[in-house]
Amino acid sequence: MQRDKDLPLFTWQPPVCSVIPFPVQRRIGEIRKAAQSIAGAKSDRDGDFKWNRALGAFHQRMKKAGLPADVIEREINGFHILVYTECLRIGSRLAPALPGQQEQPGGAA
Repeated sequence: MQRDKDLPLFTWQPPVCSVIPFPVQRRIGEIRKAAQSIAGAKSDRDGDFKWNRALGAFHQRMKKAGLPADVIEREINGFHILVYTECLRIGSRLAPALPGQQEQPGGAA
């Protein structure tokens, strides 16, 4: 029908909205828990293991929520920075390497 092409109402699409449930800046408890876990590590290897476990769990939750890959990457970078900052705040001997920072030999946790 010609009428369908004349009216913009028939071709209208609702705007796409992306909502991040519980953005990383609001996950203070999770950030503190990860930093405390890393701070309590007995060795660099143990710290790496605890950091990778926290990072993996964070990634899986966001993937399960259906967030796009670019949003997940941005949130993980934010998580990285906030855990690093929290490790410094509590005076931890270990802290995860910042994104883009070269890791030093012997563990980066």
